[in-house]
Amino acid sequence: MDILLTGAFGNVGRFVALELLNAGYNVVAMDIENKNTLRISQSLRKESKSLPGTLTVHWGDLAKLDTLEPLFIEYSFSAIVHIAFLIPPFSET
Repeated sequence: MDILLTGAFGNVGRFVALELLNAGYNVVAMDIENKNTLRISQSLRKESKSLPGTLTVHWGDLAKLDTLEPLFIEYSFSAIVHIAFLIPPFSET
């Protein structure tokens, strides 16, 4: 079962990803690529190797249609766990 997880490499996202992977789901993890999310994604990829689910990483901005459209063509998501959000000061921009 494929699940789209937005904000996958934030503070909450990485723990949600691990729980989903541990439950055996195929997690399509999506986030905005930056130094911090790259570091967390690398760590999560290593941790996920011992879990029953699979992890696929996609970088992109949810506010842009060209980011989402290919995902919905490639996958048939059973669920979307949307936890992507921005905290200040970025949310104010």
